[in-house]
Amino acid sequence: MKIQNISSFKMVPINHNNVLRQSRQNYSPASAKDIFVKSVNFTSYYYTIDFKDPQNLQKFAEHFWKEDDDFIKSELCSNRITKSGRQQDFDTIMQYVNEVRAKMSLLSAEINELGPIVAGEYHDIVQQKRTVMHEFFTPLQAEKDGLPSKVPNGILIYGNSKNGIDELTDWIKSKSEIYTKEIDFDPQEPLSSLSQMAELAKFAEQYYQVSRVRTLITVNHLDELLTSDDTLEGRVIIGRFKNFIENISQKYHTTILMKTNKDLGDFEEASIGDQRFDLKIKINNKAATLQEREKYKAAKEEFDRLINKSPEGVRTYNDDDDFSYSDHWNMEI
Repeated sequence: MKIQNISSFKMVPINHNNVLRQSRQNYSPASAKDIFVKSVNFTSYYYTIDFKDPQNLQKFAEHFWKEDDDFIKSELCSNRITKSGRQQDFDTIMQYVNEVRAKMSLLSAEINELGPIVAGEYHDIVQQKRTVMHEFFTPLQAEKDGLPSKVPNGILIYGNSKNGIDELTDWIKSKSEIYTKEIDFDPQEPLSSLSQMAELAKFAEQYYQVSRVRTLITVNHLDELLTSDDTLEGRVIIGRFKNFIENISQKYHTTILMKTNKDLGDFEEASIGDQRFDLKIKINNKAATLQEREKYKAAKEEFDRLINKSPEGVRTYNDDDDFSYSDHWNMEI
């Protein structure tokens, strides 16, 4: 949110009791102790700027660090008569402004680093939904629009977060852009399960020719087949599956979806190669430490405080009303 521009400067009298008297023609000090201070009319708010008060300058910088340098120099440092005086005011306040800017840069980096860690699997799910949209659903729409596209043969969702894997899988299946079917792979009857997949793919192609809608087949426990390459029979069946899935998208307008919490190193390597499972999605559930959570919370609170910094404790006036400084004057920042 960008702070609104400052509209003008005024010299106004202020006494130590914040009691002011003013007419439209002149200023009338309330007592011999009255002094003149520089004030900035900021969309009906008045700020005092004391270039010799570090605390005042620090608070001022926290309000206006988002303004560009030229604006600060021309609008906030123009009260001095001499050019050197204006430059001195500018140099003074920019020390504080640049400190705030540097602090915001560090806070941003810290938040970006710790945020995904604190969010855990939730962050992974959000990010991977975007990946699926880009890599799967966008090509689907492009194909419908008659544009060149490459729809994945297979989608593999894996990781150590069962809940996250299930949530992402269910989200994909819930999308209306595809026709979904779900079957269970039976390790005791692997050939029968492969035949069932083939029949579903043939049906999916017939459905596509009529509806122009692709099919997503979720095969539960398929990881049991693709990690059973320690026997000759297992390797033969895996070979048949590889031939089947390698061109399933082009031949049958179908994509196979497999989810697993097994390590990818346990799979027969080629069975989950990129020419078969083009889209691989990993969901983790690494929990942040207490120190990481506290560090993130502190950085986020300070970042939010500075990004949303706004005048507080200020009375406003309407230009159409009878004008009186006592209605809007003093604000401590």
